[in-house]
Amino acid sequence: MKKLLSLLTMVVLTLCFSVSAFALEEETPVPDEPEEPYMYTQAISSTLSISGNTATCVSQVIGKPGQVTLITITQYLQKRIGNSWTSIKTWSKTFSTTTASFVNTESGLGSGTYRVFTLAEVDSGSSYEFVTAYSTVRTI
Repeated sequence: MKKLLSLLTMVVLTLCFSVSAFALEEETPVPDEPEEPYMYTQAISSTLSISGNTATCVSQVIGKPGQVTLITITQYLQKRIGNSWTSIKTWSKTFSTTTASFVNTESGLGSGTYRVFTLAEVDSGSSYEFVTAYSTVRTI
């Protein structure tokens, strides 16, 4: 009886403390061809440079050739106040070209953290899309 009880105890302990590990073999999915993010826009960029207390804001939009008739760029110079961004200066301009570059400066900036937000409406004549870009954050 003791042998049977010992054997039964050993089996129970073995089952309780055994660890099984296994890995499922999965097929690695083949990615689809990357989709172009925009219908009419090839690229958009937003750049901020600061020298002293003067910010230079540059927004560039490249439309797809033969598809774009107008590009309207709205450029926002923003300052971080607390945990949010506040626009302190806004410029806007419409270009009748496929490629647009918009440069503005703002002087008299106080200490703080700044960025440029670019919003562009890219028009094909029969339709349009809005595209956006943020600059790198700069601190004075």
